[in-house]
Amino acid sequence: MKPTTFLLTGFRSEQGARIYTFDGVGPDRVRIPCTVVADLALIRKYNIRVQELPLLCRSLLDRQETVVADARLELNEHELSSHATRLAEAKSAHDAKRAAHRKPVSNRTGLAWRTSPF
Repeated sequence: MKPTTFLLTGFRSEQGARIYTFDGVGPDRVRIPCTVVADLALIRKYNIRVQELPLLCRSLLDRQETVVADARLELNEHELSSHATRLAEAKSAHDAKRAAHRKPVSNRTGLAWRTSPF
Protein backbone atom coordinates (compact mmCIF):
# COMPACT_ATOMS: atom_id res chain seq x y z
CA MET A 1 0.00 0.00 0.00
CA LYS A 2 1.24 3.48 -0.82
CA PRO A 3 0.57 6.17 1.80
CA THR A 4 -0.69 9.51 0.54
CA THR A 5 1.49 11.55 2.88
CA PHE A 6 4.41 11.11 5.24
CA LEU A 7 4.73 12.79 8.63
CA LEU A 8 8.12 13.26 10.27
CA THR A 9 7.88 11.89 13.81
CA GLY A 10 11.48 12.34 14.92
CA PHE A 11 15.15 11.63 14.36
CA ARG A 12 18.18 10.34 16.17
CA SER A 13 21.91 10.19 15.48
CA GLU A 14 23.83 6.92 15.52
CA GLN A 15 27.43 6.24 14.47
CA GLY A 16 27.82 8.96 11.87
CA ALA A 17 24.29 8.65 10.52
CA ARG A 18 21.06 10.46 11.10
CA ILE A 19 17.98 8.25 11.27
CA TYR A 20 14.62 9.88 10.51
CA THR A 21 11.35 8.20 11.46
CA PHE A 22 8.19 8.84 9.49
CA ASP A 23 4.59 7.74 9.66
CA GLY A 24 3.02 7.11 6.30
CA VAL A 25 -0.67 7.96 6.38
CA GLY A 26 -2.84 6.18 3.85
CA PRO A 27 -6.31 7.01 2.56
CA ASP A 28 -7.83 4.90 5.34
CA ARG A 29 -5.81 6.90 7.94
CA VAL A 30 -3.79 3.89 8.98
CA ARG A 31 -0.24 4.86 9.96
CA ILE A 32 2.69 2.90 8.58
CA PRO A 33 5.98 3.51 10.44
CA CYS A 34 9.16 3.68 8.38
CA THR A 35 12.70 5.01 8.76
CA VAL A 36 15.23 6.63 6.43
CA VAL A 37 18.96 6.62 7.15
CA ALA A 38 21.25 9.42 5.94
CA ASP A 39 25.03 9.09 6.14
CA LEU A 40 26.50 12.33 7.53
CA ALA A 41 29.87 11.76 5.82
CA LEU A 42 28.13 11.75 2.43
CA ILE A 43 26.24 14.98 3.09
CA ARG A 44 29.52 16.66 4.02
CA LYS A 45 31.08 15.27 0.83
CA TYR A 46 28.35 16.82 -1.32
CA ASN A 47 28.02 19.99 0.78
CA ILE A 48 24.38 19.35 1.69
CA ARG A 49 23.04 21.04 4.79
CA VAL A 50 21.59 18.94 7.61
CA GLN A 51 18.42 21.04 7.46
CA GLU A 52 17.69 19.67 3.98
CA LEU A 53 17.73 16.02 5.05
CA PRO A 54 14.10 15.69 6.24
CA LEU A 55 12.78 16.86 2.87
CA LEU A 56 15.22 14.64 1.00
CA CYS A 57 14.05 11.68 3.07
CA ARG A 58 10.43 12.53 2.44
CA SER A 59 11.00 12.83 -1.30
CA LEU A 60 12.67 9.41 -1.24
CA LEU A 61 9.60 7.98 0.48
CA ASP A 62 7.28 9.70 -2.00
CA ARG A 63 9.12 8.07 -4.92
CA GLN A 64 8.61 4.55 -3.54
CA GLU A 65 5.99 2.42 -5.26
CA THR A 66 4.95 0.68 -2.05
CA VAL A 67 5.93 1.15 1.56
CA VAL A 68 5.66 -1.73 3.99
CA ALA A 69 5.44 -1.37 7.75
CA ASP A 70 8.79 -0.80 9.45
CA ALA A 71 10.55 -0.20 6.13
CA ARG A 72 14.14 1.02 6.44
CA LEU A 73 15.39 3.02 3.46
CA GLU A 74 18.72 4.72 2.92
CA LEU A 75 19.71 7.93 1.16
CA ASN A 76 22.46 6.63 -1.09
CA GLU A 77 25.30 8.45 -2.76
CA HIS A 78 23.55 8.67 -6.13
CA GLU A 79 20.55 10.51 -4.64
CA LEU A 80 22.74 12.90 -2.67
CA SER A 81 24.97 13.67 -5.67
CA SER A 82 21.97 14.33 -7.91
CA HIS A 83 20.54 16.65 -5.24
CA ALA A 84 23.87 18.49 -5.04
CA THR A 85 23.87 18.84 -8.84
CA ARG A 86 20.34 20.27 -8.80
CA LEU A 87 21.39 22.76 -6.09
CA ALA A 88 24.41 23.87 -8.13
CA GLU A 89 22.28 24.32 -11.26
CA ALA A 90 19.69 26.35 -9.34
CA LYS A 91 22.41 28.55 -7.84
CA SER A 92 24.03 29.21 -11.21
CA ALA A 93 20.63 30.04 -12.74
CA HIS A 94 19.92 32.40 -9.85
CA ASP A 95 23.32 34.08 -10.21
CA ALA A 96 22.84 34.48 -13.98
CA LYS A 97 19.39 35.97 -13.50
CA ARG A 98 20.69 38.33 -10.83
CA ALA A 99 23.61 39.47 -13.01
CA ALA A 100 21.28 40.10 -15.97
CA HIS A 101 19.16 42.60 -14.04
CA ARG A 102 21.89 44.93 -12.83
CA LYS A 103 21.67 48.49 -14.08
CA PRO A 104 24.64 49.67 -16.08
CA VAL A 105 26.70 52.40 -14.52
CA SER A 106 25.99 55.74 -16.16
CA ASN A 107 28.83 57.84 -17.52
CA ARG A 108 26.99 60.87 -16.16
CA THR A 109 27.40 59.88 -12.52
CA GLY A 110 28.28 62.90 -10.41
CA LEU A 111 27.47 65.54 -13.04
CA ALA A 112 24.67 67.03 -10.97
CA TRP A 113 26.98 68.37 -8.31
CA ARG A 114 29.96 69.04 -10.59
CA THR A 115 28.24 71.38 -13.00
CA SER A 116 27.12 74.85 -12.22
CA PRO A 117 23.40 75.62 -12.49
CA PHE A 118 24.31 78.97 -14.13
